[in-house]
Amino acid sequence: MKRHVLLTAAMAGAGMALLGGAALAAMAPEAKAAPAALPAEAEARAEPGKPPTAKLEEVLAKLVAEGKLSAAQRDAILAALREAAGKAHERAPAFGAKHALAGAMKAAAAYLGMTERELGAALRDGRSVAAVAAEKGRTREGVIAAIVADATRRIDEAAAAGKVTAEQAPKAKAELAAAAAKLVDAKHEKHPVTKGDRRGTERELPDVHALIGRYLSDAVAYLGVAPDVIQRHLREGKSLAEIAAANGRTREGLVAAIVAPANGRIDALAAAGKLSAQAAARAKEQTAAAAGKIVDAKRGVRSERGKRP
Repeated sequence: MKRHVLLTAAMAGAGMALLGGAALAAMAPEAKAAPAALPAEAEARAEPGKPPTAKLEEVLAKLVAEGKLSAAQRDAILAALREAAGKAHERAPAFGAKHALAGAMKAAAAYLGMTERELGAALRDGRSVAAVAAEKGRTREGVIAAIVADATRRIDEAAAAGKVTAEQAPKAKAELAAAAAKLVDAKHEKHPVTKGDRRGTERELPDVHALIGRYLSDAVAYLGVAPDVIQRHLREGKSLAEIAAANGRTREGLVAAIVAPANGRIDALAAAGKLSAQAAARAKEQTAAAAGKIVDAKRGVRSERGKRP
């Protein structure tokens, strides 16, 4: 009897390797002789025309024929394996609406006539997908419908591939409309894009200094002072703002004189489709900040030979 128990345990271990784990209860000498039906998922993994336990059944049948294992013990092992396979199937993660909505942003961007990067940049400015849709002349309902259609297609494809059960598919579809509406109405927290962040709008921005260009000629035009005089004052350690004040002009006016041509270049890039509206607005903000720094900067006093004392 001890030998039979050891053989039963060995067969259970072989079954664990085949089906991902078997119950130790298979070692018990008493069990139902009638084998339980295998779950649909286990059947799908079997070889065509053969159940998943076919090879193990052949080994067990041979042991029974040789008198090394009883028929009751064979059936106990197979029943335990089938039960373990069924429990593993029950623990499998359910396929729901959140899985089907994996491509929601791509579907929304396609409906709005944008790239995913452009939509992402717009959302990082603190807006919702619904708000972006309104700006684009599209409707909230339309973008929800586009997302639901894409998610429904994903569910149908998963069902065809056997990844979704007949019970899961309709339940997931029923949840799509509410989940898509929640996604479309959500407002994302506004945060700046850092210099090191290569995503979204930042990647589109042109070089600020290139936009400002030769700011000194713009300053000369606004101040009405000869370039060599301005250069001399700068070498003496004065800022452009101080030079403006000495000539009856304002700092703000000088900044505006430098920014205006740069903004014209930005508008030209946007009109040519080389900048999105979000990128153009951000470029203008950065240009204004850069112009302010240029106007307030002091180069430091230099000697006649151009060296600092």
